[in-house]
Amino acid sequence: MSTSGYTPIYLYNSGTSTNTPSSGNLGNGELAINYADGRIFYKNSSGVVNLIGGSTVTTAAATTTTLTALSTRIQKISGSTTQTVQLPAANTLPAGQVFIIDNDATGNVTVNDNSSTLVTTVYPGNMVYLWVEDNSTAAGSWGKYAFIPAGTYVASGVTGALTALGNTTTGSGSIVLATSPTLTTPTLGVASATTINKVTLTAPATGSTLTIADGKTLTANNSLTFSGTDSTTMTLPPVSASLGYLGIPQNSQSTAYTTVLGDAGYCIFHPSSDANARTFTIAANASVAYPLGTVIQFINMSASNVTIAINSDTLTWAQGGSTGSRTLAQYGVANCIKIATTQWLLTGTNVT
Repeated sequence: MSTSGYTPIYLYNSGTSTNTPSSGNLGNGELAINYADGRIFYKNSSGVVNLIGGSTVTTAAATTTTLTALSTRIQKISGSTTQTVQLPAANTLPAGQVFIIDNDATGNVTVNDNSSTLVTTVYPGNMVYLWVEDNSTAAGSWGKYAFIPAGTYVASGVTGALTALGNTTTGSGSIVLATSPTLTTPTLGVASATTINKVTLTAPATGSTLTIADGKTLTANNSLTFSGTDSTTMTLPPVSASLGYLGIPQNSQSTAYTTVLGDAGYCIFHPSSDANARTFTIAANASVAYPLGTVIQFINMSASNVTIAINSDTLTWAQGGSTGSRTLAQYGVANCIKIATTQWLLTGTNVT
């Protein structure tokens, strides 16, 4: 009942759920209310009845929900699959008319205009605000703005460029903000080279594979270059060892010389052009700790003798077992092998 002394104002109304007024039921500026649904209607200047406010919940079923000018402005999609929403004919709506698509489902919601052309995709947990920018045709032109719920930091299914806080990302998939994110089958290095933690990976022309067995470590302390032919297998020794040479590299010396670590496996060569007697000294273990089994070769091509000496450690001659320095005459070859921490064994020709 109206308050005593006042005249009640009644709108054109209905108490039947889903009832909507027709254009002929309303005059310009007149309102109608469906008090069963709680929806209010008006007729616009084009004679089309429109709805003010309201919301509708649709359970996703991989089908199409077709909206009209009388559809509620907030469309909530729930459920566990995808759904398509087709927007009303834009020429039945006033410019600026708003629709909100709220995706509470687990699948994507595809939003098309009245001609079935894609307007936007609403990903699970997100919401899109749409408005009519141009209502001159049924398809019209729709503005859109996406909202991510507060406390959500994962953008699912993003394709192309995403601009957030002034920064643009590229690629597709989930963007996870974490200290140690997990990358699942990422593709790196679209450009000619990719740098990861200051390590540059150069992209091959077609493709290459680097495989390191589970739980194993590949450590390189210097620059390495591997060359060879396909299907070639190199088997390393079963214990820790240094790789050797196919030949014996030469270290030519025309002055007194003490060996260094890099001489392991080398030939210390005294050329015929040096007509002076020289002393070549094997460095003591205390200064150069060659591994056991190290071989150093000495060759003398000069008419002047070479003295093979050793600093503080023991040099044993294989012929008889005597120790001390040895003399290498012209055309002489001596091989010295480290057999103990501070002992070398010498054998050769033209040695006294």
